Amino acid sequence: MMVSVKPLPVATPLLDDESINSWLLRVSLNQGCDLSTILFYHWSKYNLRHHDFDKGFNHINKQIHQDMAVLAQTNLDFFDNRSLIQFNEDIGLEYRSNISLTWVLPIPKFHSKTMVGHQYCAQCMQEDKNAYLRLKWRFSWIVYCEQHLKPLQNSCSSCGLPYQPHLIKANHRFINRCPHCREKLSAEKANQVLCADAYEFQLKAEQVLSANQAVVFGHSIASGDWFELILFFINLIRKSTLKKDLIYKNLVETLDVGIDGFELSKTRTGLKFDYLSHGERVMLIAYANQMLKITFDDWLLACRKNNLTQNSFRLGKRPIIPQAFLPIYKELPSVVKRQIKGSRVSAKPKSARAVNTSWERMQLRIEKLKIYDKAKPNKRARRATKS
Repeated sequence: MMVSVKPLPVATPLLDDESINSWLLRVSLNQGCDLSTILFYHWSKYNLRHHDFDKGFNHINKQIHQDMAVLAQTNLDFFDNRSLIQFNEDIGLEYRSNISLTWVLPIPKFHSKTMVGHQYCAQCMQEDKNAYLRLKWRFSWIVYCEQHLKPLQNSCSSCGLPYQPHLIKANHRFINRCPHCREKLSAEKANQVLCADAYEFQLKAEQVLSANQAVVFGHSIASGDWFELILFFINLIRKSTLKKDLIYKNLVETLDVGIDGFELSKTRTGLKFDYLSHGERVMLIAYANQMLKITFDDWLLACRKNNLTQNSFRLGKRPIIPQAFLPIYKELPSVVKRQIKGSRVSAKPKSARAVNTSWERMQLRIEKLKIYDKAKPNKRARRATKS
């Protein structure tokens, strides 16, 4: 194995469940420098700071993981197996550089206007020297800390800005500091109640991923098919909240899917599941967990009661029926859709729902930008005090 780096002055081992992103941050802080300095010093020709570190670097150059193993004084496999790309492959998904990973939360980018924050548990991040980011916190179905049974959060409770660890500077010293206000990360004041169904789903998903199999409708299926089925259920649930899709609303009501004190509501935007807020993801996986408990016979009974056909479950522009749902799908009547001849381009304007959804997205951006603008004077004041 060719080695192009030497061990660091301050050794920083890769912890058992730590993400590569977290390790790189701790490495830089332990050496008393910024993250960009470490990246440039060791791997300047790759411009790594524009990559999602938690994806790993084997898709760029395998030498990078070898270098990191030397710096961490650990085995190369620890880095190769700590990759989100590897996770996607484990559930049967092919990695494509131009498409975001499924079931993975987006990572903050290297610019201050990003709207994305990194998930974390405030209690896990309390101890300065022992604070680190878990890889599992990047998964969109991880919504609670299993150790403290607290909801994960992605913003600073002091200033309200997204927690963006890649912006932490050397003088902040520890990874559990907000890069915007420099305050130590703390739990949100509002005491959120743990949703039992969402937490049960989270544990179940981890178990399926670990065992690489699950049982649905009495049949053993691969983990990839299980996760595909869950996304299918989530899309069904989301469609049931739309006024024009009453057949799905009726289906959900017939299946008697519901959670006490947790009302099913339309998501604020039409973004994919991984880009939704924490509360919206909690709601959707909680209801998906309820759907998982419904038996094959009850599914068929509900579909027939609502006169659903195979076409009813062809969701989206390029519908794919999950393998795990095929036993039910094949039992439903097939209706051939009439093909419309010609390829005329419709001049019909966007629907009111599409316009409202776009407007909601814009409002979210405006709200975040307002928070940033409020924080700007504080930053200027700190700089003036320094000088």
